[in-house]
Amino acid sequence: DKYSNKATASSEVPKWLEIYNAESITIDRKTGDERFLFVRRPFVSICGGIQPGILAKCLTEEHKESGLQSRLLMTFPPRQPKEWRDDELSQSTQVRYSDCIRGLFSLQSEEDSKPATLSLSPEARELFKDYVNKTGQEQAALHGHLASQWSKLEEIPARLAIIIHSVRQVTTGVEEHWSIDAETMQAAIDLGEWFKDETLRINRVLTIPEYERAVLQLVSWIQSQGGSITARDLAKARRDITSSEEAEEKLIELVERRFGEWRGIHKSRAFFLFDQNLSAIDAQIP
Repeated sequence: DKYSNKATASSEVPKWLEIYNAESITIDRKTGDERFLFVRRPFVSICGGIQPGILAKCLTEEHKESGLQSRLLMTFPPRQPKEWRDDELSQSTQVRYSDCIRGLFSLQSEEDSKPATLSLSPEARELFKDYVNKTGQEQAALHGHLASQWSKLEEIPARLAIIIHSVRQVTTGVEEHWSIDAETMQAAIDLGEWFKDETLRINRVLTIPEYERAVLQLVSWIQSQGGSITARDLAKARRDITSSEEAEEKLIELVERRFGEWRGIHKSRAFFLFDQNLSAIDAQIP
């Protein structure tokens, strides 16, 4: 809706919902060489990155209720400290990747004007059946927006299986070009389960206020440093903390909120995280 005025706000969202299933869309424009456009089978691949705070503002309740957010596969892996690497992408890997992309572009259905239809082998069908049933049981215990997201995650392995099958077809090869086997389906299901975990983590992140997120990130960082730290060392290690006094205040807050405790006395005391909080922190902080 970037180019829509307030009077027609969200007018583009229904079209994106239809594109998700490759449903035909019509576009009636007031200007341009072509006023009326009809797309029989629209498909769009979208990939990008965004900051959590901006994402939380963009995905409004309207987008959640319409199912737009449920149609997005989002990932937010735990942060890792950057380290110098001398590793380089080998020439053979670059060649294999280029060959894979060229092979994918060369794939054609028996009738170029129509999409190809892929079937599931009996073994792949049983695997997908078990996944769908399991996901349905999980969804029955959920409610609201999360239940809506689970309804889309139910079908995700089928979509991913097409991608994996096509890549295997042009790289290692598959026995049946028009049939998805158990190996491909299991790989797609493993990805589907991973996306479930990421969905839960991201939903928690998006609902946590910015200040609360900063507190939890500090706790997670202290955990990565071994679980204990003095105010002086905290001020030295973190450029966002300007003095030992500020570091002391932040650690006092963590103690008051029962994330840990002081050990030692006076200036030599150190903050220690409680072990029972660590798993909960890991689950919330990306």
